[in-house]
Amino acid sequence: MSINLLDMLKNQVTGKLASQASSFLGESEGNVKSALGGIFPALLGSVIDKTSEPSGASGLMDMIGKVDTNMLGDIGGLFGGGASSVNGVLNSGGGIVDSLLGNKMGGVVEMISKISGLKS
Repeated sequence: MSINLLDMLKNQVTGKLASQASSFLGESEGNVKSALGGIFPALLGSVIDKTSEPSGASGLMDMIGKVDTNMLGDIGGLFGGGASSVNGVLNSGGGIVDSLLGNKMGGVVEMISKISGLKS
């Protein structure tokens, strides 16, 4: 039996998270789901690239170890606390995303916004 990691991840976060994110952002839920569907492959591809570097895997694990994972217990409720909760998540994970995407972040954001119909 094969397991599709991307499908598992998308199934975990596209329900309540997409609904609450769309309300928070003032965007359609379909566009948010589309954006999430583009974000995960980009990040997973970057993780794979990063781990192919000599110290990439250990550096990535060090960064992940510093993230407060308690917020992931209710991933769908992240937007329920308003802007302060969202800013906390962004601050916590921003360094990891920046490390993974680096100078490609602008291009990835632009591509995902075009594909999904979200504002960049």
